[in-house]
Amino acid sequence: MKNRRLTLLLAIGALFAFAIPKISATTYRVGSAWTTGTSSNYYPTLQEFRTAVASIAATDEIWLSAGTHELTSPWILTGYQGKLYGGFQGTETSVAAREKIAGGYSWEFAHPTVFKLTAGQAANSAILASFSYSGALPILSEINGITFDAVNCTSAALFLRQFQGASITIKNCIVENGNPPKNNTLSGGTADYESAGINIGSDDATSTGDVTIDGCLIQNNQGRRGGGILARKATIRNSIIRNNTATESGGGIFIRSTSTLTNCIVEGNSTTGNGGGIENGAAGASIRNTTLVNNITGANGGALYLGADASVYNSIFWNNKKGTALNQINANGKSLTFNNNIIDVLPTGTTASDNILSTDVSEIFNTTTWLPVENFIGLDKGTSSIEGVTATDLAGNVRVINMIDIGPYEVQYNYTPPLPPHYDPRLVSTADIDWREFISQHDMYWSEIPADASTTGAGYYGGAIMGNGLLGTNLYKISTGTYRLNVGRTDVTEGRGQMPLYKSESHLYTEARLPIGYFQLRTKGTTVSKEAMRLSLYDAITKGQLTTNKGVIDFKTYVHSDKNYIIFESDATNEEVDYTWLFTAQEAISPRSKSVSNSDYNSQTNYKANPNPAVKSQTDGDYNLRIQNLVCGKTYVVAWKEVKRGSQRRIIATVSQENSEAQAIVVAKLTIDEGFATEQEALETTHTAWWHNYYPASFISLGSTKMESFYWAQIYKFACASRPNKPVVDIQGPWSVPETPWTTIWLNLNTQLTYSWQYAANRSDMTLPLWQAFRNNRENLIKNVTEIAGQTAWTDAMVMSRSSGYDFYRPLNPSLVSSNQYEVGNLTWLLYYYWQYCVYNNKQDELKTEFFNFLKYAVNYYVHIRTKSGDTYHLPQTSSPEYGASPTDCNYDLSVLRWGLQTLLAIDNKYNLNDANKAVYQDFLDHLVDYPVDATRGFNLGKDKPFTATHRHYSHLLMIYPLYTVNWEQPENQEVITKSVNNWQSLTGQLQGYSFTGSSAMYSSMGNGDLALTRLNSLLGSYIQKNTLYKETGPVFETPMAAVSSIHDLYLQSWGDKIRVFPAVPTTWQNASFIDLRTEGAYLVSATRNNGQTVFIQVKSEAGGLCRLQTGIVAARIHAQTLDGQALPFTVVDADKGLIEINTQAGDVFQIIDSAIEVKLPAPLAHPAGETNPYGVNKGGPAPVISGPTPMPTALSPVDPNDAANDSVVSEQYYNLMGQFVRPTTGVYIIQKIHASGKKTVEKELVFNK
Repeated sequence: MKNRRLTLLLAIGALFAFAIPKISATTYRVGSAWTTGTSSNYYPTLQEFRTAVASIAATDEIWLSAGTHELTSPWILTGYQGKLYGGFQGTETSVAAREKIAGGYSWEFAHPTVFKLTAGQAANSAILASFSYSGALPILSEINGITFDAVNCTSAALFLRQFQGASITIKNCIVENGNPPKNNTLSGGTADYESAGINIGSDDATSTGDVTIDGCLIQNNQGRRGGGILARKATIRNSIIRNNTATESGGGIFIRSTSTLTNCIVEGNSTTGNGGGIENGAAGASIRNTTLVNNITGANGGALYLGADASVYNSIFWNNKKGTALNQINANGKSLTFNNNIIDVLPTGTTASDNILSTDVSEIFNTTTWLPVENFIGLDKGTSSIEGVTATDLAGNVRVINMIDIGPYEVQYNYTPPLPPHYDPRLVSTADIDWREFISQHDMYWSEIPADASTTGAGYYGGAIMGNGLLGTNLYKISTGTYRLNVGRTDVTEGRGQMPLYKSESHLYTEARLPIGYFQLRTKGTTVSKEAMRLSLYDAITKGQLTTNKGVIDFKTYVHSDKNYIIFESDATNEEVDYTWLFTAQEAISPRSKSVSNSDYNSQTNYKANPNPAVKSQTDGDYNLRIQNLVCGKTYVVAWKEVKRGSQRRIIATVSQENSEAQAIVVAKLTIDEGFATEQEALETTHTAWWHNYYPASFISLGSTKMESFYWAQIYKFACASRPNKPVVDIQGPWSVPETPWTTIWLNLNTQLTYSWQYAANRSDMTLPLWQAFRNNRENLIKNVTEIAGQTAWTDAMVMSRSSGYDFYRPLNPSLVSSNQYEVGNLTWLLYYYWQYCVYNNKQDELKTEFFNFLKYAVNYYVHIRTKSGDTYHLPQTSSPEYGASPTDCNYDLSVLRWGLQTLLAIDNKYNLNDANKAVYQDFLDHLVDYPVDATRGFNLGKDKPFTATHRHYSHLLMIYPLYTVNWEQPENQEVITKSVNNWQSLTGQLQGYSFTGSSAMYSSMGNGDLALTRLNSLLGSYIQKNTLYKETGPVFETPMAAVSSIHDLYLQSWGDKIRVFPAVPTTWQNASFIDLRTEGAYLVSATRNNGQTVFIQVKSEAGGLCRLQTGIVAARIHAQTLDGQALPFTVVDADKGLIEINTQAGDVFQIIDSAIEVKLPAPLAHPAGETNPYGVNKGGPAPVISGPTPMPTALSPVDPNDAANDSVVSEQYYNLMGQFVRPTTGVYIIQKIHASGKKTVEKELVFNK
């Protein structure tokens, strides 16, 4: 398999209608119409082009400019296996950009490319000849958009041989005027003028390959057999074969093996032998929806002569003759199935039904255009229940399945299918969802709370996690009666990395995230008879109840969505009113020092010698403070304040971090004061409002209850860990731990996966901290290059190491190759997701400025380190992440480099940037080494390094996923994809969670939803913890996030040049639904699948452009419309897959339905009650409602403090508005009244004078 020299000549084209197409082929541009020097693959003449053709790969393309090109000798491409395209004016940047004649056939180009031979050719001279002998050499795979004028040929215009299953497509071509001299012979003795038009296979029985002739005009040729076409095993469709002559047989076509003819016109051909139109010489023929008219035979079968059995359906026979007498078909004693046709007289010896017998042309067609007349007798009289009927006609119009017409043209091509019943078009949006009801079935519930005695274990991985992108808490148990509210802040780090004393020491210590500590709730009771806890994902609030032998504690806790408050509220009974609340500070030291991977700790001499000071405990009035000064000069402070009011308690805590101790204390106290100054219910309302606005960005409902719960838990979890204005998500998230090897941000997979899913989920704003970090740390990315000896002048390059602090500073030394840490590809891979951010959201200005410049700098690093051998660029030894070898030509680097070069060139072409390095990038791409491949195992790690050992990373397969530069829609790459993925997954010893998310996405790209689901189920079953956290030695954030992306791929994919709706839904998921998932090109897509069929699609176009949509609905049943019910025109690209094109303007909304099935709009799928709320510690069934504590009252109507309503008041307690117990004087107070019955009432006095 070859995949080298990938040149992206397509401009972004529908930049935001599919962003940057990925082309796994080099394009060679040939002919004087092209601008000289367009690229290194420009050849002004065909003669110069011939020198390069020998090295062309299977997927390469030749673009031939317009004009008449006279060849002095045949163009012989023996062994060439690429594609030839004509019809270019010389300015196009894509094959699709070739201009066609308006209203014309597919072969009618505005700027035709014509080839002919000069006069006086030697014998056996074709315009183009391509051979594959005995399977030793491949053959052309496609010829497209070329006119072959065979006037001076001494053989067929196209002379092709295909063996051993090699196949070729001839598309949108004209082959005409061939009339070779007689009696030329090949070495095998066969006359090479057999067909003057297209000669494929001839009489050679070993020529077993297939030929497809699609959308061609074959006319005015003369040969011995098959004046227009002679082929073995041919598929001929959407073509016109006319005015050809054969001296022996088959005036238009001579077929030597099983072949099909569909949507064709065979007109005016003649022979002195059998088969004026067609002779089916030796094997069965299938003819569908074809018109055979005005053909003449001198022997038998004016239209058709059978040398073997055949079947004919939906076709028209008119005025075919032997001499001057009608003579349509001669079955020659063979079996002929003849149904649903129009003919004057049925041929003898046939099996026939539903035919129409007529010679009256006035009720059939126009005799000039052969288009059906208005009163066409073949209207709706065809059958679509047989093999070979296509979904479109000769003109490309959609056929009306089950109402198909006879002949090549469908009369009703403007037919609009009736809408199914009960469908009134309206805008579908996430506002249609009852979000509280929907999300509540996915709340986490605990019937018992898991415990960690000391180390990070079941408690941490089973607790109730909360956060606001900066602060995070995790609530679980330490031991019976002792509960822990773990506290983290994502930007609390050592911060010593660039201090001179520590520069030589490991950033895993000097830039480490630091643990902070945890609050403890200790019950008065020594036994706990009941625990219950529920985390509301929709409200982001955890409520619970603890029942001990001393009373009951009802509690509620959350991290405020917008303010740096940690709220804990309770209402208790009996002795539990006085439960203990305290804080335990953790040592401010890198958690790596206490992990199982701390073997490098002793070498951190300066770090060990200069520990952070011990934490200081202070009380300042009602404020409790824990003050931690850091060596880097910063201070963080944990502060909290408790307010008790009878049985109720309210605690507000915070963590501040500032550049001085004094300022950190001030900020902490002000934050707490602000929290208490806001009424309790108002504070909670502002908290929940953010979450309620967050969820409806998109909606998805899955065929598995557990997976759906997992999905929405990740949507919740990421918002706990990040916000648009908060730090980059590191490997722990906001839930820090005191012992883990993973103390910084990891950049060789983890950050990439963490930020892989937000674009499709329509939550791209949540990735802004990462792109802002790029801008803020631009100089550090350059210093990672220039601070290495010998690289000081490389100021035009950037690179990222395996891991770093938030500032990305960690110089990458090539000497790290010896320890397999010279990972050059990390930055370019991460930039792939910046590219997705831009193209999913129509950020064109950012794409061509900020993004383009970062990608330039990343690619420039490769320009500096590349080597060259002959004409090919190679890479030196680099590292494939965490695999125990560093090969040359490492596939990890080749994948991201090839994508990076393609993308730079595409953006430059689209926006006419004319970057100074453009020629360098083009040359680099054109001559970049192929991916190293093992014949058995698929893609290697690198040169001479097969993938033979178990490994969790899929870095060597990035070209398959997520880059898709090698993909399943390239048939020539399917084998290497299959081998590569199977080999990787078969070596199971070190597979981890993201091995399953990656393989799932790869299977989805192949359309195999069942295997994709199997991999995701393996992840959920074996790796995801009770609260959906994930661990590898320590907590690792990225893998559950990667699973979100893989789940999206089951429902929607938009890589390459199209949107694919439900491309890989598992067969067990008969129903599926989503709203406003986002795609490349800035489209928002909604869809429903019901009983295994897609029944509804809605597309909102934010940027406009050509929308290519693979609907999965048979084209004949597609109905497209606007929201006001107006039918919307579309172009069918692939009828079977329902692939259509619709031109859109920014702001357009359109809907597509299957006109044969009742419409179902997107809505939550029904799940069995016993399967809901699977996360937490739920013993089964729907989670019970937990009310939590009664809020402390706020404003009530004025009351008389001496009022003894209900029963007598025994006593009263007075509190100020800060909740402090006081002796009242004058003002506004909270009054708790204790009545004789034991009832307590709490009221707020508006004005009270004592």
